[in-house]
Amino acid sequence: MSLPLAHPIVRPNAGGRKPDAPHPTWGERLRALRHLRTLLRLVWTTEPRYVVGILALRVVRAGVPVAVLWVGKLIVDQVVAAIAERHVPWAQLGILLAIEFGIAVVPNSCRKAALRSAAISCSVAP
Repeated sequence: MSLPLAHPIVRPNAGGRKPDAPHPTWGERLRALRHLRTLLRLVWTTEPRYVVGILALRVVRAGVPVAVLWVGKLIVDQVVAAIAERHVPWAQLGILLAIEFGIAVVPNSCRKAALRSAAISCSVAP
């Protein structure tokens, strides 16, 4: 049995690799931020709940890495204490692991909620 040399779904680009557009510089990116206020004002006049929801979801998503690190630290502290005391507090470890699992699910849920709200706001006729 011989294996194919190329993946059946990924086909080579016959035209060769095309050069990408040049990446914007940091100065261009910072200058683009001056339009943010106007954009938020336009979106706010269209649907204030959308702006509040998107900003709230962004704040939640920004706090997720810090929460993961904090709960991970608590788990490590519990394990170190359990080794030192030769007693494993299974209930506390279970709670911390459940919290860690919940934190791992939150970003995905926030992303899906943001995409869903964007799809709903785009599908509503003015």
